Amino acid sequence: MVKKLIETCHLGQIRSKHQRVMNDEYSYIHEHLETLYFIVKEFDCRNILEIGTGLGSSTLAMAEATQGIVTTIDINECGQAQDMIIFDNELGHKVNFIRGDSIKSFPKGFYDLIFIDGNHEELNVKKELNALFPYLQHGGWLILHDSCNPKWGKGILNSVKEFYRDKQDQLTWYEWFNCNGLIILKNKLE
Repeated sequence: MVKKLIETCHLGQIRSKHQRVMNDEYSYIHEHLETLYFIVKEFDCRNILEIGTGLGSSTLAMAEATQGIVTTIDINECGQAQDMIIFDNELGHKVNFIRGDSIKSFPKGFYDLIFIDGNHEELNVKKELNALFPYLQHGGWLILHDSCNPKWGKGILNSVKEFYRDKQDQLTWYEWFNCNGLIILKNKLE
C-alpha cells in the first residue's frame, strides 16, 4: 500500500517541485496538497471544479495530477495564480480560470471532484453545497477546506453537517484536522 501511494503521488517529486506552495510560510493549505494530488491522481479525476483560486496552491496540485481540466473560479482577479501555474509550471492547458461568483459562474457539467475553498460564510457554503452537489459525478469527491479554522470552521462544519444529514445514505465523510481542516465527502452512488 505504501509503495503504491508513493508511486501514485510521487510525493518526493511533488514536494520538491512545488516547494514554495508546500511551505506554510506561503500557503495556508500546504499540508493538504498531497491529499488533493493523491485523490485526483489515484481516482483519475479529469473534470475538476475549484471554488476559490486564492494563491493557486491547490489549483497547481490538482492540475499537476489530472489528465483533464481544472476549472477554478474566484471573485478576485487571479493574476498571480495564473502566472504561477501557466508560466512557472507550464500547466496552462490544464486550467480554466473564471473570475466571478461561484454559484452563478461555474460551467454546468458533471465533475469528478468539486473543491470548495472560497467564501466561508455559513450561508454561502450552504448555497454552494446545494447548488454544486447535483453536478457531482456518481463516485465523485466533494472537498471543503478550513473546517477547523477558528475564523471559519464552525460555519463550514455546521453547513456540511446540515447538508450531510439529508444525504448520508449517498455520502461517505472523511475529515482531516490539520492545516485548518479538510472535509472530504465521497459520493457513494456508482
